Amino acid sequence: MNTIKRLYSRALPLVLIIGLTLLWPVLGLAQSYALGDIPLDPETYARYERSFPDQAADSLPSSYDARNYGLVTPAKNQGNCGSCWAFAATGAFESHLLKQYGGSASDLSEQQQVSCNTGQSGCCGGSATSIKFWETQGPIYESCGPYKESSTSCPTKSTEPCSNMNSCSQLSARVTGFYTVTPTVDQMKTSLYNDGPSYWRYDVYNDFYTFWNSASAGTVYKNSGSTFSGGHAVLLIGWDDAKQAFLCKNSWGSNGGPQKDGTFWIAYSGHTKNLNIGMANFKLTGGGTHPSLSSLYDASVYQAYANFYNKLSLLYGSSTYRYYAYIYQMYAYQYLYSAYSKAPSGSSSRNYAYYAYYYGYYAYVYAYYSYVYGSTAYAQSMAYYAYQSRIYAAYAQYYAALNM
Repeated sequence: MNTIKRLYSRALPLVLIIGLTLLWPVLGLAQSYALGDIPLDPETYARYERSFPDQAADSLPSSYDARNYGLVTPAKNQGNCGSCWAFAATGAFESHLLKQYGGSASDLSEQQQVSCNTGQSGCCGGSATSIKFWETQGPIYESCGPYKESSTSCPTKSTEPCSNMNSCSQLSARVTGFYTVTPTVDQMKTSLYNDGPSYWRYDVYNDFYTFWNSASAGTVYKNSGSTFSGGHAVLLIGWDDAKQAFLCKNSWGSNGGPQKDGTFWIAYSGHTKNLNIGMANFKLTGGGTHPSLSSLYDASVYQAYANFYNKLSLLYGSSTYRYYAYIYQMYAYQYLYSAYSKAPSGSSSRNYAYYAYYYGYYAYVYAYYSYVYGSTAYAQSMAYYAYQSRIYAAYAQYYAALNM
């Protein structure tokens, strides 16, 4: 609790955040570099706080970039609206979909958060608890709820009524297990690595704008003092111990910042001012179609055909039936491999799909031998391995249906 209180001793009430938002143009700061994160009060942060075992960080790599694993969607631009909190939350959901379920990247709607999340304040600010909005309802696609607040400034919270998105289809995935992260380097690394890129907040001082606009690629931001501007939320996507820095995705344009791709490096420590760094993360449940589910279904169909023709070959000794058993088992083997390769790493469905593919391969080999040599022994071996493959494929399909 003392740690949290020290880190958030500079937390400002919403009214001051709003005042600073109104002063940004007066201070000469580019309005497209809007802020808007309202830090959680110490009691709320502590209520949701989760700590990982200290040894969990021991096995982490010295550097990590979630983009290398296809877990990060492109940076966007919030414009003048103080909706960084909505972009951080939405970007986190997009990343979690990729990490937990694989498949193609989704472009989700930030406008849904700005217009419909009444627990936050739209263009006048929001917090990490915005993520909890998706515990009881799902996000919608950008195409149905496009962002319309680029030119909106506080005190206007939003210009788009939530009712305009009533007809939008919601994704089936829901947030579960929302938690705040003990704000240490190792704890934030572990959360990112285990649960995915997520909401990360810090206090912005004027020297950060200079860094954002003029620093060269690879430069690490380290606060040197200057004037406090407000709170900001971004997406934590990586780290590098050699740089002693975190890698973040911003919401100030897809071509902005030192790397010209909307990302920036920020030092673990050594800042002149206390940046009041904080993080929140979560898991998803009930998400749409598992990426390997369709392949497992196709494999089960071909396995059934292969089993049928193999039994006929044993009964009638027909080379035609042996041929069909071989062909259908070959297709089954190919779809089992596809299911294994598509399933998210570490998932139960992937583990079972591997054994289904392993046994399916040997069933395919013995089906081929049975066809070529006309041997009953090979046909019986094919039946044994195909049976084992079907068992593991059934388990894989069960866990894929549960998105596990």
